[in-house]
This record gives sequence, C-alpha cells and structure tokens, in this order.
Amino acid sequence: MRKYLSLIKNYIIFTFEFVSYLLFKQPSVKGYQSMINLFCLTGGASNDFFSKVISMFNYKKNANVESNLFGVQRSGDLDEIVEDINENGFHISKYRLPDKIIQEIVRFSKENKAKIRLMDDEIKLGKSEKGLAYFDAENLQAIRYDYMESDLINNKIVQDLMGDEFFVEIANRYLNSNPIIDITALWWHTNYSKNPDDNAATMYHFDMDRIKWLKVFIYITDVGPDNGPHCYVKGTNRTGSIPQGLLKKGYQRLTDDEVCMCYNSKDILEFAAPRGTIIFEDTRGLHKGKHVLNNPRLIFQLEFTNSLFGSKIKDPILKSVSSNSLKSAFRKYNKLLNYYI
Repeated sequence: MRKYLSLIKNYIIFTFEFVSYLLFKQPSVKGYQSMINLFCLTGGASNDFFSKVISMFNYKKNANVESNLFGVQRSGDLDEIVEDINENGFHISKYRLPDKIIQEIVRFSKENKAKIRLMDDEIKLGKSEKGLAYFDAENLQAIRYDYMESDLINNKIVQDLMGDEFFVEIANRYLNSNPIIDITALWWHTNYSKNPDDNAATMYHFDMDRIKWLKVFIYITDVGPDNGPHCYVKGTNRTGSIPQGLLKKGYQRLTDDEVCMCYNSKDILEFAAPRGTIIFEDTRGLHKGKHVLNNPRLIFQLEFTNSLFGSKIKDPILKSVSSNSLKSAFRKYNKLLNYYI
C-alpha cells in the first residue's frame, strides 16, 4: 500500500513540475527527484511512458544521413545499431574516429586546462575545489580531470563531432524524438589512487539526469584491461532489468560484489578497445569506468536527449558555430542546440 501511495504522489509531483517546466523553462529539484523516485519504484516504466508522451509532440521523421565523418549512407546500418542498443543497451560501432581527429583532440587536451575533480576522501573532509590545471601524467593530482564544456563546444573539431549526422540520426531514431545535445565532455581517468572512487564514476551506477538519452563514448587513447575500460551490464537498459533490491538503495553507487550477485558473469562486460572506438550507450543501464591501474585514458563523450527536464546543470556558453557540419545539422534537427542557445 505504501508503495502505491508513493507512486501516486511522485506521479502527481512529476506531472505538475514537468508541465511547469514546459511553461517556464525552469528546472525543478522536486521534479528531478520525483523522476528518480519513479524510476526506482517502476523499474523504468515511468521513463518509458513519459518518453512516449514527449515523442507525440517532439517526433522527427527518420532522415537520411547526408554528411558524416565515417562515410555511412545506408539507412539499414542505422536501424541495426538502434535495434542493438534497444536490446542490449549498447552498440560498439564498426566505424572508428579518424586518426587526424584523434590527434586534434589530444592536442586540445594538452593546450587547455581541466578541472581537477575532488575525490571521495577530500569531499568527506569538506575540501574546496582544486581548480584548473594542465594535465600532466608525471604529476597527477586526482583520478579524474574534466575539460570545461565551454572550451569544448567552441572548438571546431568538437563542433564537427556534435553535428555529425551519423551520431545525430542514431539519436533521433533511438529517442524517437528530435534530439538535443545536452552534454559534451572530455576527461582523463588516471591511476592516481589504488582504490576506486565514487565521485570519479569508477563504481557501478545508473544515470538519471534526463527522461531518456543516448550517450556516445569515443576512446581517444588505447584502452586495455588495465587502462580503465568502460564496463556495462548487458540488457540493464530494459524496464525491470535492475532488481528491486538494488533500486531500493536509490540513486547510489554499487560495489562490484553487489552487481555480480544479481547478474550472470557473461553479461558483465568490459570494453577494452583501441583508440577511435565508438560506443553508443543508454547509461540508464548499470555501468562504470573500471579503475585505472596503468596508463591514463582519455574519453570524449556526447549526450543526446529528448527533453532538458531533469538535473540542473550550469549552462556552458556557445560563442559561435564555426563548423559547417554543425550548422547543417542544426538546420535539419532544429532542436539540436536548444541547450546551448
């Protein structure tokens, strides 16, 4: 009985806050928390329902891929990728990011400062932010270094990736909705500490910042078993696939033992792969970056969503669009840059 009362309460709060967001465009902590509560109570059915409602008003017909870095043209290739994501929660692309773009991103990482992310012990001690620094593999200060999103989105090479129709059209088909880019990220994971770190996302968790989304991870460096391969529990994107015993813990990090007790070992996957590897993933499923034991790894990420309702994130500043690819994609998918403009 208590569960049903909680369901009704959270559905009412979510619906009111979502309508309020549509009218006033102001994120709501209550609405965001109700979305998380509903996911944990329904195993994801609430997200499915609200995504269908969004698609009714924000649907965009599947389009041909006309401009992309990978030479993708066949619509059937895109459908196969989307089907794989729907079934397993991820897809490892047969296409790779070209070396010249990888070199440009590596150069960006050397020429720009990154935010040094606080670690668990430092947060518990109440330490303040460490600020910005150039990444130096010989003088590490933390497990994770995050580049500033405003620096990233104003770089032409990054804009080319943001507007690549291979990525955007897959998001359109997976979300069944006009896609919006809401995260553009680049970070180093390092072997600074011997232990996994909650704040550095090296423990299992599900994401729940939006109603529905799709992430694109790109390995910019080679990632072997000791370089922190991305890990995913196959099929946990599907509704009801995360046991209530785990969901009752709420929006919390999970240990390897907790996850291994609930799933077959063959479904707990590690993606060790060469640089340029592209992984499409619904991170509503259980995932983590494995703790780095050897050389640091550099990861680029895009996230597409069907709605900006959810977590309030500090808006980055898009000064101008210098990429013809991004300009073209924005004309074709007219909500693509809603988060940035």
